[in-house]
Amino acid sequence: LQKKLNFFEFIFPNEISFEGVEFIEDVNFFGAKFEGHVNFTIAKFMGKADFSETQYTSSASFTGAEFQKFTSFFEAKFVLNADFSASCFSDWTIFCHVIFDDKSSFSYSEFLGLTNFSCAEFKGETDFNKVVFRNHALFDYSEFLAEADFSYTKFQGLANFDEVDFLAGINFFECKFNSTATFQNAVFYGETCFKNVDFARHANFLEAKFLKQSDFEAIVVKRAFSLANTQFEFNIPDFNQANFSESPRLDHIEVLPAPKYKPAPKIFGVLKWQRYFWRKKFISYLLRIVRRLPLKLMNLVYYPLHYIYKRVQHSCIQFFNSRRNKNEEAHYRALKRLAIQAHDHENEMKFFAGEIRARRHI
Repeated sequence: LQKKLNFFEFIFPNEISFEGVEFIEDVNFFGAKFEGHVNFTIAKFMGKADFSETQYTSSASFTGAEFQKFTSFFEAKFVLNADFSASCFSDWTIFCHVIFDDKSSFSYSEFLGLTNFSCAEFKGETDFNKVVFRNHALFDYSEFLAEADFSYTKFQGLANFDEVDFLAGINFFECKFNSTATFQNAVFYGETCFKNVDFARHANFLEAKFLKQSDFEAIVVKRAFSLANTQFEFNIPDFNQANFSESPRLDHIEVLPAPKYKPAPKIFGVLKWQRYFWRKKFISYLLRIVRRLPLKLMNLVYYPLHYIYKRVQHSCIQFFNSRRNKNEEAHYRALKRLAIQAHDHENEMKFFAGEIRARRHI
């Protein structure tokens, strides 16, 4: 299509397909509403593409689409699946204030210009697997309400995740941050994975909060790494085999481990561990009474009771061992090594004390 197309606030009541269409001039879909499935698979936008404030009440597919100039999805809303897999954005791309109510996928896509997802809402599962950001990628003040996958993604410019809320699990497995990566004031409500991540420049987690298990195993940090004022609540971060070229900053870091034993379900208003304890206590009391009986009668009663006592004791030990984190000792040891590298003697003693407590199951 060689003419400029203007679909300003146009309503598409039925399913529509632009599959393989080449838009040579600028295209304007500002405020358009797509009530049926819309298909832009392998479409090419040679000029500017404006999808600002568009609404997609059904699924939308932009798989393999090419956007060669400025592209805007500012304040767009996707009610069902939004698929941008294997797409290419060659210029400045805006997804500010976009709402994804369902699954959204950008896997294998490539962003060559500055990319802005500031204040976006991802309410469904989000897939940024193996995406390449050649320029700055801005996700500040965004919300991820479901699981998000950034595994194997490459950030060649600034990666800004300041003030982002991750309400479910987030996966950055084997990501590469070739420039500054900042997660200042970010809150991680679910399990967090930064395993095998490569930070080539400054990594900033200033005042971030991790509310579930966080995994930084085998990360490589070539420049500064800041965990100042960071809080790890109900989890001990895993920094085993992490490699830091410079000493990490650990000022005022807080590590608050989870309760040693998970709450057990109540049966008739009594916790399971309490039942084990009372059963053991009762049998111990019976054994003391049996010892005072005549020898022949004691032999008949004592050994069966003693056998039951040992069985209850063994069950009690198994119950408590199944509820403790067996990796706590190694996690504290890795944190202690970071504190030694940073010459932070206060945190070194704290993590050493935590290591001893974990070893003794206290």
